[in-house]
Amino acid sequence: GNVREAIKVDVSSPEAYVKLGNLLLGEVKPAEAKEQFQEALQRTPQNCRALEGLGDVELAMSDILASIAQYAKVAGAKEACIEEPVPLNLGLSPVELNTRLKTLGEYTASAKWKLAATYERFRLDGHALGSEELGAPETVNRQLGGEASKRAGESQSCN
Repeated sequence: GNVREAIKVDVSSPEAYVKLGNLLLGEVKPAEAKEQFQEALQRTPQNCRALEGLGDVELAMSDILASIAQYAKVAGAKEACIEEPVPLNLGLSPVELNTRLKTLGEYTASAKWKLAATYERFRLDGHALGSEELGAPETVNRQLGGEASKRAGESQSCN
């Protein structure tokens, strides 16, 4: 569609890859979505929308720790993050997404993963039917900077 055309017109633009990744994730094609987010990161290594997308893909594929690790990188991204719409339920059933969000919630008590897991829950909360049962996570400042990333157990580099 239009997103694939945009990539053909400007292959250097990471945003078209992010949008295509989100479309593919919404179509329950997480492996293909992951490739698009990785393409975006090759063009802009600190692109927080691509980092969030990779975190969403990992969550959709049930790898909770990998998902949190991606969100920890978002906290250290130098680029300010513009809110990117989340694909409805990450392409999962509401029950599947709620199960993953509840598991993710268990990591908000961890000293190493608290910041990233809380941010991820905050971003995804409300995108699943029945998510109101999860309880509202504490508000997280999106402009956290590098110190937050270090506290989350990640290094500054996104490479």
